[in-house]
Amino acid sequence: MRAHRIIERIQREQRMLFGVKKPKMVIAVTPTQVRTFQKLHLSSVMHSLMLVPYDVVWIVVEAGRVTNETASIIAKSGLRTIHVGFNHRMTISWSDRHKLEAMMRLHALRIVRKERLDGIVIFADDSNMHRCSFCWNSCSFRWCG
Repeated sequence: MRAHRIIERIQREQRMLFGVKKPKMVIAVTPTQVRTFQKLHLSSVMHSLMLVPYDVVWIVVEAGRVTNETASIIAKSGLRTIHVGFNHRMTISWSDRHKLEAMMRLHALRIVRKERLDGIVIFADDSNMHRCSFCWNSCSFRWCG
């Protein structure tokens, strides 16, 4: 809910300062990979995004390639989604994994630029989610754990 309040405040201030009539779209970026608990994690992100009272575009960047497993999960959201593969497989090493996830986020930002999407970009990771409260952390919102 904290992230929703932050987005709401940004929207309100944009309308006041710049005379914005229509709120900006929310562009949520989620790097992911096929794994045992992927459905649980992606479902948590999906349900949070479905509650956002603004237009939402969900960009899901999947390590390796686009898979039917991931596509079937995100299709249930009813959100506008962009599901793309990333040509590198997820690594086992935590430090390498964080670097790969950062590259996947950059890949999503290139898609935002290419598609000329105009909105507020948030990074909604599908891992490290434990609680139903958001934290604002280094330009991303993650579940507090």
